[in-house]
Amino acid sequence: MDKELIRKRFAAALKTYSTQAAVQKQAAENLSALMKPFLPSSSKLMRGLEIGCGTGLFTRKYLSLFNFEHLWLNDLCPEVQFYIRDLLSEKISFLPGDAEQIDYPPSLDLILSCSVMQWFTAPEKFFLRCGNALKQNSLLALSTFGKETLREITSLIGRGLTYPSLEELKAMLIPQYKLLTAEESLIILKLDSPMDVLRQLKATGVTGVRHFQWTRKTMKDFTLSYKELYSTLEGQVTLTYHPIYLIAQKK
Repeated sequence: MDKELIRKRFAAALKTYSTQAAVQKQAAENLSALMKPFLPSSSKLMRGLEIGCGTGLFTRKYLSLFNFEHLWLNDLCPEVQFYIRDLLSEKISFLPGDAEQIDYPPSLDLILSCSVMQWFTAPEKFFLRCGNALKQNSLLALSTFGKETLREITSLIGRGLTYPSLEELKAMLIPQYKLLTAEESLIILKLDSPMDVLRQLKATGVTGVRHFQWTRKTMKDFTLSYKELYSTLEGQVTLTYHPIYLIAQKK
């Protein structure tokens, strides 16, 4: 996992992310809805941390659900601060850096993350770090992506992320957490052409796994194979996402 490449690809996509990230928007809406049954009393002041806030798609969904004493918004890309500047205040601050490396604020009531953890090299260690920062009985709420995500791309170019399954993620959580919610689904986008698939991935920054050298031949082979294997009856092509949702309480 090349974190510097990931940072550069997402930074380059910030201008288009909010308009093109349809799947991530849906994941943000779904995770916000799943959190509602576990909301604390509105009078409780929360100390919260969001991992991978990006342009604030998820942040803007959940801000009205909680009464924050202080909220830290983290992201690998320092450039996102420009896109969330309207959210920052005395109670909401930006915390840049790699979430697998930086120090978390202590005594947290809530840690949230939406469509980010698939970029981590060691999810089990991430859960442990979250547990060390959370108070007893506090919540960890996150979404990530599962093994079927971008299966079309992986099958054709042989490159992609290594996604833990839902069962694997649940097993990682059990030592420190009581699992409250665990769900998964498939979202299949339909796009006009393989080139539109690549444009959509670039516009959302989802190309940062490692460098891949496209040539005229590899592009032609990719386009022909994609159409042959993943065309719909309407003449479009598919692109699959596999969101996973987890809400857990620290034991």
